[in-house]
Amino acid sequence: MQTIIKTLPSYSIVNYKYPITEDNPIGIAFGYAFDRALLECNYHGWSVASTLQYFKGEFIRMMNGHSSSITQEQLQQILQQASMMFIAYKQTPIYRNSLLRPKTRVVVINNAIGVYMQPDFYDPCSDTFYEVKSYPLRKDEYM
Repeated sequence: MQTIIKTLPSYSIVNYKYPITEDNPIGIAFGYAFDRALLECNYHGWSVASTLQYFKGEFIRMMNGHSSSITQEQLQQILQQASMMFIAYKQTPIYRNSLLRPKTRVVVINNAIGVYMQPDFYDPCSDTFYEVKSYPLRKDEYM
């Protein structure tokens, strides 16, 4: 017997609960740049300074067209925040064990719905998934 299961990507659930809006270019740029910088840091084993330089370049690139909405002081605060997050990240098993991103998979819930997901990192030794967020999950705490 064949069972038909409705599937959806996990990001659609997150976007439903915590929508990303275009009126927050700093938050969108920060999240994208942070995610890219973590991947490069993990892959190349970069120092915090090198990772921060990469982050800055990606952040500025993502802010293209919105750059007039950010001051030098704000940029320095953003870089300081990112630096502290990179320092904390380097203390995690994700970095220490050079974990990579797992393949996309589907999680079936109650044989009724499937959610496509790709956790940020997976440790096959402990069968542990890691999801890294560069923003608070409470909407009222967004940057």
